[in-house]
This record gives sequence, structure tokens and C-alpha cells, in this order.
Amino acid sequence: MKQTLEQYLQQVATKLGPISHEERQDELEELRQHLEASVAASVAKGHSPAMAAEEATRQFGTASSLGRQLFFARWRRLLRRTDSVWTATVYASALIVCHISGMPPVFQWIAHLFDSGTTHHTNSTDWGLFWMLLGNPYQLLLSVLYGTILALAAPRNASRGLMV
Repeated sequence: MKQTLEQYLQQVATKLGPISHEERQDELEELRQHLEASVAASVAKGHSPAMAAEEATRQFGTASSLGRQLFFARWRRLLRRTDSVWTATVYASALIVCHISGMPPVFQWIAHLFDSGTTHHTNSTDWGLFWMLLGNPYQLLLSVLYGTILALAAPRNASRGLMV
């Protein structure tokens, strides 16, 4: 029984990819605990230890497919962490660009342009910021760049590629 589980774990270990020794041991130890719990449950039901070990490995799937699943799960976790760092970097960069250029964030301009207050939008003061932007292509370009960066950095639903 023990030999069969150990062979299975060694085969899984070969498919885990390039990870540190400690991470590999942690993955294998957790898998070993699950396998032994499954074997113990089968033995409690009256199966022989050899049959219980065979059933446990069958439930987990082939060693190579399980190893690949664990490998890709680890990479997905790494990418999620990297994505968070990237998003924070983009937001910080956009804020620095706005601060250095002296322009307010684009959402303040939009709120001012489409203000639904009591003033009429034909009033020249309501449109002053809009005409200022058209008159200064540098600030218009920066505001478009800022909006694009924010749109690209928005968290997305990984399974569908949709913004959350």
C-alpha cells in the first residue's frame, strides 16, 4: 500500500515543474494527507489496504494529469498576484502623470462637463473646461491616455475577460 502511494507521489512530483524544494514537499505532503485520508475511509468501509490505495489514486486521476493541474494552479496564483501588482503600478503611474502635468483626474472633467445641476449647459462657464481642452491638445492627449490606462487596469473577470 505505502509503496504504491509513494510511487504515485513521485510521479506527481515529476510533473510539478520548476519549484523550490520546500514548495514541492508542501504540495506532496498535502496530497499525501488527502490520499491517506481516502485510503483510511475505504479501509473503514471494509476494503483491503491495497484496493483502497488503488481506489484513492483512481479518484485523484493519473499522476501526470494531477501534477499538471497542480503546476497550472500554482501559475494561475502567481499570475493573479502579478496582475494585482501591475494594476497598482498602472494606477500609480496615471496619478503621477496627472500630478506632474497639473491636470485634474479625467472623471472630474467629465463630472463638470455633464453636471446635471440647475445651470444650463449652453452657459459659457459650463463649457469653458471643454473648450480649454480642445484648445490645449497636450492636456486632451493626457486625459485620453489617463482614461485608457484606467480602462486597461480595471480588474477583469479572468474566465470571460469582462470588466468586473
